[in-house]
Amino acid sequence: MSPSAPYPAIRTRRPLFLILLLTAGLAVCSGDRSWAATVYGGKWQQLETRHAVLLFESSEVLAGFDRQIRYRPGQDTARELRQTAGGAGDSDISGKVDALFMRVQEILDMRRKMEKVTIKIYPDSAALQEVYQRLFHRENAMRAWYLFEKNTIYVSVADLHEGMLAHEMAHAIIDHFFAVRPPSSTAEILARYVSKHLDE
Repeated sequence: MSPSAPYPAIRTRRPLFLILLLTAGLAVCSGDRSWAATVYGGKWQQLETRHAVLLFESSEVLAGFDRQIRYRPGQDTARELRQTAGGAGDSDISGKVDALFMRVQEILDMRRKMEKVTIKIYPDSAALQEVYQRLFHRENAMRAWYLFEKNTIYVSVADLHEGMLAHEMAHAIIDHFFAVRPPSSTAEILARYVSKHLDE
């Protein structure tokens, strides 16, 4: 076969491929929903912090999350946060989430850049249980959990506190710190250690 034989066929198909790609791109961009809404099925609003992406259904749910997380960082963590965090909107919520994340890293001594963890915030325990059943096809007794495959923490505003969120953040940090994920029992011991020592 001649080396030049395949190329004319590719050249004749490329414009059609580019036209289809451009059309698909325009179809996505021309909608009046935001990128985040398109990706998450038009249901989720998004607040991005330095270390996390918060997904929530309404401003009321986000306000509830803010009330439930009462973490006030220590002086050193707060100073580091002021030096590194951007001044985005909802800065008090972003500040609390990032300070909590950095405190968990500090307790574990696992400071490493990692992909932002997603935190899906549900309005109540019933909604959270429904999601668990859809994901795992069984009943759930957990009040919150972290799913490595989606790098996502699942919580309910109705049943949440900073120790619980720190515990789930610990799972995310531990699972991404090592080249090989530790056994789940080891990760759970470390996550419980974080909860216990959070306010020290």
